[in-house]
Amino acid sequence: ASGTGYSGYDWSHIPGVTAPALSIAEVLADAKAFEWPRFSNEAFASGVTDGRDGVYGYRFSDRTKGNGASTWIAPKLTARKSYFFCDNVVVALASDIDNTASSYPSHTTLIQNLLPSADTPISVNGSDITGLSYTADITEDGPATLTDIAGNSYYIANAKGLHMQRAEQTSRNDQDKADTRGNYFTAWLDHGSKVADGEYEYAVTVRGGASASKPDYTVLRKDRVAHIVSFGDR
Repeated sequence: ASGTGYSGYDWSHIPGVTAPALSIAEVLADAKAFEWPRFSNEAFASGVTDGRDGVYGYRFSDRTKGNGASTWIAPKLTARKSYFFCDNVVVALASDIDNTASSYPSHTTLIQNLLPSADTPISVNGSDITGLSYTADITEDGPATLTDIAGNSYYIANAKGLHMQRAEQTSRNDQDKADTRGNYFTAWLDHGSKVADGEYEYAVTVRGGASASKPDYTVLRKDRVAHIVSFGDR
């Protein structure tokens, strides 16, 4: 099973996305008020590949302006994000996460897996977890490892703020006419509210299994000027 789900899906926690922690009702209200097209004031988003490995980065800002609007909507969340791809490893970095103008905490979601059954295990720091009553928060600095139901392993360099849960989730269908429900394992990094210099570093090893080891990479720089990663002896 891939872990991809629809029924009960939490649209505020899409894996890889850094976003305000909105309720489903708030997500729906924002979607209904959406004016197409909206444009960001950021112009940088680029990637490069040699056909096998690659890198992608962008400057994110939710400062937007609708097609018919004369003024920009002030940003409530900005960040600089990048992804580095080498063999079966993806290193994800972010720096300069700023949500000081928002009243919501910002989350970066790592995993949202639809569980085929309550007995389907995931792994946290090498220990299998099952059931639908699991909730954990990491409050101390230090690394952590996760494994999702597809066998992908996650190394989080500093897991302080990591929230994990296995539970039933309630959402709405795509026409907002009925509730949907599903059992999920969800994990996100909580950057908090009124943060001016949030950051993260994590790596995903595709089909890495329940490995507790850090992939062979080094972050050489991660700031508003550059994100630089080296892999092994390359």
